[in-house]
Amino acid sequence: SESSQRWGNDTVRTERRADGTEIKTTTDRSGNVTRTETISDEGNRVVSQFGDGTRETTTKHDGGTRTIETVNPDQSRETVHVDANGRVEAKTEIAKDGGTTYTTYDAAGNATVIETDAGGNVTSTTEQPADATGRPFPNTRF
Repeated sequence: SESSQRWGNDTVRTERRADGTEIKTTTDRSGNVTRTETISDEGNRVVSQFGDGTRETTTKHDGGTRTIETVNPDQSRETVHVDANGRVEAKTEIAKDGGTTYTTYDAAGNATVIETDAGGNVTSTTEQPADATGRPFPNTRF
């Protein structure tokens, strides 16, 4: 089923699917679109559009999150996994040229960084310690 409502200057469209998924699409007066999906087996997913880019954040039932940000279709894409305590567990960045940087973090914030070329060949592997405050290296935007 589908319904549409106005809240102030925003338009909210709600779709409920037979599988239990609920999708709310909010369009503000500037035309910015945010889509929120409630998925019974995975958690809540919020997709926001800004310019040519998107940011998709899934909040899992255990409190952890996964964020996927695409700057625009022709540029990089970044995926960040955060546990329920707010600790970054892993980050993946896919560059425009197809190369990929995989970063995983241990409980102390120390990072292992693996870079590959567009063909999937490993070009470098480095260990990066956390900074003096215990924040992971490199610091993420999330």
